[in-house]
Amino acid sequence: MVKKVVLNADGSVPGSWYDEEYWERGAESGKLSYNGNEYRNNLDACKMWASDTYDRWGPFKSYLELGCGRGWSIWGMMYLPELRIERFLGVDISQYAIDTAVDQVRPFLKVGDISKINELVSHQHWDLIFSNDVLEHLTFSQAQSCLRRSRDLGIRVVNLISIGDGANRPDGDVPADQDQSHILLKSKDWWVALFQSVFS
Repeated sequence: MVKKVVLNADGSVPGSWYDEEYWERGAESGKLSYNGNEYRNNLDACKMWASDTYDRWGPFKSYLELGCGRGWSIWGMMYLPELRIERFLGVDISQYAIDTAVDQVRPFLKVGDISKINELVSHQHWDLIFSNDVLEHLTFSQAQSCLRRSRDLGIRVVNLISIGDGANRPDGDVPADQDQSHILLKSKDWWVALFQSVFS
């Protein structure tokens, strides 16, 4: 049975949605998210993701990850000194994800709303601001704010987005087979237009 998100008054997903059920028992819980997101025994996978990020969008000396979850990529970067990354930070709305992160990476993670990222970071300049399958968890207003604030903070901004079936679904209309917090499922053209409106 699918468990629908009880949205905040502004249509956003509450941070409390991203709890133990979400991260550990997604299918069983009806949230249709992760079924375990545990890599502390697989540092090699984390290093591979970190290397891949650097190879595709580097070089960079500072890295800010939005919607970082438990910070697995940042953990991988910590074990790749040859990349010479001097500063990294991850931000996620899930207190559970941050609390259950690996001890070494937790000091580099912060709980917060990424649509207000400029209020959460002490450094106002980042070589790379990165997110992977995150913006679809936001309202249109939040996504637009996140992109605008990222534009002002980052040299390079990379957002990988899940577009589901590629249709422009009404906000909050999540198919039963999708992560139920994917409230902004839009087409590639819709996302391109949003990015162009912010970055052009």
